[in-house]
Amino acid sequence: MIRRARIIVSGTVQEAGYREEVAEKAFDLRLRGQVQNLDDGTVEVLCEGEQSAIRALARKINVREYPVEVESVRSRYTKPTGEFRKFSIIKDTRLDSDLSSKLETGFRFIKHMHRDLAGTKNGVGSEVRKVGSDVRTMNRNMGGHFNRLDRKYDSFGRTLKTVSRDMKGMKSAMSSVASDTRALRKAAVDSPRPKKRQTAPA
Repeated sequence: MIRRARIIVSGTVQEAGYREEVAEKAFDLRLRGQVQNLDDGTVEVLCEGEQSAIRALARKINVREYPVEVESVRSRYTKPTGEFRKFSIIKDTRLDSDLSSKLETGFRFIKHMHRDLAGTKNGVGSEVRKVGSDVRTMNRNMGGHFNRLDRKYDSFGRTLKTVSRDMKGMKSAMSSVASDTRALRKAAVDSPRPKKRQTAPA
């Protein structure tokens, strides 16, 4: 249902970038209307649109974030007139008030920039922590691989030592066999040959 509402906001809401914040939220909710400062220090919001959107706006502009401190938000609904084509900010006619309005806009821009930087910082910090976690996990995995390689090489080294000892033993045994073979040959050469028997002539 399309309704019209007059919302009066009291508190520390003037010269604090509050009208820009109201206009931004009204734009997001597709409301048409206007916002302006009143002489009694309050802010007046006139808007038309879906009643659910107007209620959402009333909730969203009830903020306490330095330097804005809303104390009350009062809404009164009436029939829409269709006089608004967009949502706009009514500027003050006084020179000092207009300057304050421009300062409000600058302050709001700086506040948004601070939020964005804070979000970026948090995002970078999160990525750095994730990379650190990945590096630690990689170190643990590599440490496990190296430990397994150390065990394999250690086992391989022990096997090589055993083979080396066995080969030395075989070499010693072959040397002993060769020595025995030479001794047997020498004994065979040095032993006297049996003389041939001479037979008497017939």
